Amino acid sequence: MTGNEIEDIEIRKVQALTVEPSLVLVLAKQFDAMDIFRLSEVLTRTETNLANTIERNVHGSSSSTCAVAQIPPYRTWIVKMWHFGVDTRTSYDKREFQVTFEESMLDLYRIYTKRMEDGRNIVRVEHQENSNEPIAEAIVKKLFPEGRLVVAGEDSE
Repeated sequence: MTGNEIEDIEIRKVQALTVEPSLVLVLAKQFDAMDIFRLSEVLTRTETNLANTIERNVHGSSSSTCAVAQIPPYRTWIVKMWHFGVDTRTSYDKREFQVTFEESMLDLYRIYTKRMEDGRNIVRVEHQENSNEPIAEAIVKKLFPEGRLVVAGEDSE
């Protein structure tokens, strides 16, 4: 969706004209507390674009009795799944592979080779987590897992 990209945050896929609209949000780097402002801007733009898309399609339809769907505020949108991934810095030139295992009903881990745009392969470790929480609540839990901001490398005393 054009206009919804800001630096390392991108909305890659939006399905607006379905019963349950969905989108894929891509963060190209480790997310931190300062990124909340940029993420908020991207989600606001997306919310507006979704509402405009639905409005245009309703007014463009032949039925004038069609009710206009309301897009709820993005703060209430539900995070269905997180994908957290780490890529190796070096190329991997052996045989391609994929290993998947579940930790529980809500967590899935994958280790696999990923082909990059320049043609080389790298190893990617990915954690998929089913959240099913409103986005604001889910982000706060990720940024403040122990009830306060946890910075990588610091002691959690």
